Amino acid sequence: MVGCRCVFVESIACPPIQCAFTPILAGEPSAPKLEGHMGDDGNSIKVNLIKQDDGGSPIRHYLIKYKVKQSPEWKPEIRLPSGSDHVMLKSLDWNAEYEVTVIAENQQGKSKPARYAFRTSAQPTIIPASTTTTSGLGTAA
Repeated sequence: MVGCRCVFVESIACPPIQCAFTPILAGEPSAPKLEGHMGDDGNSIKVNLIKQDDGGSPIRHYLIKYKVKQSPEWKPEIRLPSGSDHVMLKSLDWNAEYEVTVIAENQQGKSKPARYAFRTSAQPTIIPASTTTTSGLGTAA
């Protein structure tokens, strides 16, 4: 997409009516910056997308892929609207290292991928319930 910007030139030799047009070329956007915040449950994460340069053409959407780092297979791609500022990844494997890539796309093309890596918590151990019938309260007798 090509836009034009009019630059007025005023001098003794050039009346102010004349206008020189400078083309402004739109290009591919820059990749967003990524920040992650682990969920309280230990196996979810909120990845914030911080928009960068749109390349002179509005960003249409973000393409998000993620996978366990050691796995060759990516989870299904998530397409987020351009107004979104984060993605929530839930029900992740415990104690696993993940890799996330995010690409911004505008009318001119796709950004280079932004990358973010993180590790989920170890699965919490479950303490079995007591099988005794007492309440667990002692008396001071």
